[in-house]
Amino acid sequence: MATARASTIANVPRFCDSRQGMKNLEDDLTSAEALAAPLHEIERMMRAQGRELMRTMMQAHLDARTAQERPVSVRGADGVERVQTRQGTRTLMTEYGEVVLERTLYQAPGVDALARSMPRWAWPRRSTRTRCAGSSPRRVRARRSTRWSSS
Repeated sequence: MATARASTIANVPRFCDSRQGMKNLEDDLTSAEALAAPLHEIERMMRAQGRELMRTMMQAHLDARTAQERPVSVRGADGVERVQTRQGTRTLMTEYGEVVLERTLYQAPGVDALARSMPRWAWPRRSTRTRCAGSSPRRVRARRSTRWSSS
């Protein structure tokens, strides 16, 4: 199944950036400079480019989830139905770097706009707590304890 899914992903336009990132990494690894470089420099290059590759794949995944979002009826806790919609964005910091989540916001005059609750997304706590540079013990603990569900 993984092979079939990989060929499907290769044909999805939103994954173009990650495919290009992989091609760039392959080209860099086979360059004359890389073949003559010490291994610690290769590891450093792979770590940086690999993290960016993972970030672009995460962004493509979020874009795919956004594309599945369908309009719904939204009534806030204040009892006001939100019938107008607009697109909004939210910046998230993941362990791979910053990504942008596009969402449909539901609004009505005189009240705050709301985004539909999406329980399947179940972001780990670290996705909203890693805005600071560096790795505090709290951040490392949150990253280690993260478990992804298959739902």
